[in-house]
Amino acid sequence: AGTRVQSGWKQAAARAGFTIQVDGIAPLSHFVPTYKNEAALITLFIQSMLERDFLTGPYFYASYAHQPHHIDAYLQAVEEVFGMMADSQKQGTVEQLLRGPIRHSGFQRLN
Repeated sequence: AGTRVQSGWKQAAARAGFTIQVDGIAPLSHFVPTYKNEAALITLFIQSMLERDFLTGPYFYASYAHQPHHIDAYLQAVEEVFGMMADSQKQGTVEQLLRGPIRHSGFQRLN
């Protein structure tokens, strides 16, 4: 499942013209977008995936519960979202598309 998701991220990003770096071992993987304000772009990803009924971030932790049809639906949503993110990057509208604050990283929110 993890290998399939990593491959799906890479393929969706390539088709969208969206630059990401995929890291981690297959069952515990994540992606990092190449953007001047990475946190804003990841926030846009989370927001857009929620709109498609996926509670997720830029990571994937495989489990036996992930069936092929779940991964298919997830990667279809990723394909749509990466396309929208690539367009918003090119147009410089990433921050304007956010409906809330930019996500915090690490324990920064506890300060």
